[in-house]
Amino acid sequence: MEKSVALKLAQRCLPFFERKGVGRLTDIESVRPKSLLGLWTGAGRVDAVEVTGKGGSASFVVKTIGTLDG
Repeated sequence: MEKSVALKLAQRCLPFFERKGVGRLTDIESVRPKSLLGLWTGAGRVDAVEVTGKGGSASFVVKTIGTLDG
């Protein structure tokens, strides 16, 4: 997963972190995507995204079905 995509996902998830008890992030300082698994010969993938910011850190897992191009 590209870092820019991971950042967009983290920004969308930011309000949910505290509600779910994952962390109290207020501003994202960095994101680090990490590929965990490729699926169906390139038609999908599972990535972990580690988010660091003011108030702590959190991580979440993203499953993508289809290519990121379209």
